Amino acid sequence: LDYGQAAPALYLLITKLSALAFGPGVLSMRFPSLLCYIVSVILFMQILRRTIDSLAARIVGISMFCFNLILLRFSGELKQYMMETMVCIVITYLTLGLIEREGKKPVVLLVFGMISITLSHTAMVVLAMSGIMMIYLYLKSRNTAVLKTIIGCGLTWLVTLLVYYVLFIKNNPVQPFMKQYWTKAGGFGPAELFSAASLQFLRVKLAFLLKAKYIFTPTNAAYNWSILLIPLAFGLWGALRRKPHLVFLSIPLILHFCLSYLHIYPFEFRLALYLVPLVILSAAIGVDEILGLVRLNRNWTGGIMLVLCLWQGWLFRKKYLPIRSEELKTVATVVSKRIKPAEKVWINPDARYAFDYYHQIGAFQCPATSIVKGDPVEKGVSYDRQIVKMNSDTWLLLTHMEKKEVGQIIQKLKAAGYKVADSSFAPSAYGYLVEPGGKH
Repeated sequence: LDYGQAAPALYLLITKLSALAFGPGVLSMRFPSLLCYIVSVILFMQILRRTIDSLAARIVGISMFCFNLILLRFSGELKQYMMETMVCIVITYLTLGLIEREGKKPVVLLVFGMISITLSHTAMVVLAMSGIMMIYLYLKSRNTAVLKTIIGCGLTWLVTLLVYYVLFIKNNPVQPFMKQYWTKAGGFGPAELFSAASLQFLRVKLAFLLKAKYIFTPTNAAYNWSILLIPLAFGLWGALRRKPHLVFLSIPLILHFCLSYLHIYPFEFRLALYLVPLVILSAAIGVDEILGLVRLNRNWTGGIMLVLCLWQGWLFRKKYLPIRSEELKTVATVVSKRIKPAEKVWINPDARYAFDYYHQIGAFQCPATSIVKGDPVEKGVSYDRQIVKMNSDTWLLLTHMEKKEVGQIIQKLKAAGYKVADSSFAPSAYGYLVEPGGKH
């Protein structure tokens, strides 16, 4: 937390305070993410009550949220994305409440909006949605109190954003690296807006929202699209017919794509995690509309929805739990016990940050002179060629890689005359001792 992190300033401070309060460790630093998830579930249920009439549709909506694998994953990670999701939900909840009060008593939303800018890098696009909803309310009611709320909130949030940008973002030393990283990772939209590459970019990014493990567990691509797009289409129709301000739930998605095309903020699945609740809410509104058209007996409707949700929970438990992380620490600890003085340790680039952390806190001991950090393959030298150039007995520490990729590296090394003399494995982490041919 002391090395120029690119995460929001207040998120870093909260994480630091959690570590001070509960002691330095993995669980204490992950605690803020878990707390954000719990708050998000509670408030999301309140949003469903404000926007949806049918109890069955509310059950569907909250099930989409609670059985969402991506949200669950980030509820237990030392990353800011669950906090950004919570910020989006809180702003949406406060905005809908303000609309019900016709712009009266906006202080809570105004203050939280200021705080949210320091909690979340995506807060401003959600606040823009809030502002547009209030503008719609003013155009509909011509209430001067609403106009004052819009002007007051808008100016306050813009000034807060400007101050925060100058103090924490403009000269952040990580900024150039992050921009280069996300450019290579495909987080920014193509330069040509109307092109085949641009359409492919949009297709891939929208597919993220559809693959976010909603209420059903689809295996077929067409089914995956239809199971969400049909409720979304009905949700748009229902919103236009009953609560037109809910149409603006799509504003953050549109603005995020704009920022990506302008190379200001990338669009990638974890950076867009905050959009998932808005998509779920829109789909739940659509389910509500569909149920209203079908007009099944209320008890039958609720019973069917409840059975579907229990079925989804069973499928989720069977297929996805427990969620396994990349256990580099387990493998590196074994390597530190088995390594001999003449042997080297080669670490693939994606593993080096975790390795450095565990090495600093003394979780395992390897001589610093024996550690070689691999170069990214973008530099033109494949991993196997980097290892062959070392020409020594070498332990490979690999993570953030598919098992197939790891197997290909080992096969190429064997083709170059290397032999695997020892190995250690953990979920999504691999350790191999490879030796030049002819030694054993």
